Amino acid sequence: ECKPCPLTSDLVGLLVEVALSDTNRRIRLNALWALHQPQDARAVAALKSILRDADPELVVDAYYALISQDPTYQGDPVSLHVQVALSLAHKSVRLKALLGLRRLPPDTRAKIALEQILRTETDPRLRSYAHHALKHQDPNYRARVDAEARKRGIEQGIAVTRARKEKQLRRQSTENP
Repeated sequence: ECKPCPLTSDLVGLLVEVALSDTNRRIRLNALWALHQPQDARAVAALKSILRDADPELVVDAYYALISQDPTYQGDPVSLHVQVALSLAHKSVRLKALLGLRRLPPDTRAKIALEQILRTETDPRLRSYAHHALKHQDPNYRARVDAEARKRGIEQGIAVTRARKEKQLRRQSTENP
């Protein structure tokens, strides 16, 4: 029977080393996620280093891990999310950045980047996330899009009502020749 044994190795040191140097992105991400827990100065330094390296695949997760490590850290989350959203990173990473822009306060840089994504991006899911983020970032865009949607809805409602009336008239004309 095995006896429980306390962990004697330096977990934070190992996680920092893996987050900074492993060649597998997924393993680096898992190390970043694990760094959310302990409050350690080495982790803060490593996370800031990852932010400076600006690897778009890791930078958003490093930012949130850093916030959990050092709640006083300010940084520039808008710039970070814009950079990743406009990058050639994996689609899931870009979607996470766009979702982050949706949650951040309105900012001109975000608005410009989101408009660019809507003009140039072909992937429907990225366009949808950018659209919803832009609705949050730009009240004028939101008002315009909502007005267009209301207009389309009214036009569709009128068309449906007209079609029903025409169908009803045809039915009446065939019943009463």
